[in-house]
Amino acid sequence: GHNLYVINPDSSAGQTPSKAFSPVTTLVSKPRGAYSVCDLTPAYKDNASSAIRGFMLSDDRRSATIRDEITLKKDNSVFYWFAHAKGDIQIVDKHTAILTNEGKQVKFMIDSNIPYYEFYVADASPLPTTPVYSGQASNSAYKKLCLKATASGSIYVSCKYIALDDPNANTKIENIPISDWTIPDGE
Repeated sequence: GHNLYVINPDSSAGQTPSKAFSPVTTLVSKPRGAYSVCDLTPAYKDNASSAIRGFMLSDDRRSATIRDEITLKKDNSVFYWFAHAKGDIQIVDKHTAILTNEGKQVKFMIDSNIPYYEFYVADASPLPTTPVYSGQASNSAYKKLCLKATASGSIYVSCKYIALDDPNANTKIENIPISDWTIPDGE
């Protein structure tokens, strides 16, 4: 399984990875956090005019945020976003899940500007249209969080992982565009 998204899935791989180079365009690291930004546009060139992914460690490096900002080429594109995890996954509501593995719990929060989407847990298996290649490892120990939608224009999907017992676990996920990300100074 891959912790990525697919747009208008069909019998292709959903990306053009063998022909695409997706550079890291930004890398910032300080004692209180870090972030990097990747331009995934070459990998999604058939379905997106822009595809940017950011990874951020924040809350004094106690939480992780992943944010995708995508400009879709086609109206009413079918869009799936995936995150794989071991252990038990409990959906709390449209924006929250609790991941439990080996006695540890993580709160997963998701936010998007897509007006209507499904948020659910599925087996970590390929979509029915996805090609299956020989030699792939079994994903039987994993489940995947899925966001499924029909979307148009410029969209974003942000998710945040934080320990359930962290003091900031009850803070809502913030909608901050990648271009506005910062890390506070200090230790």
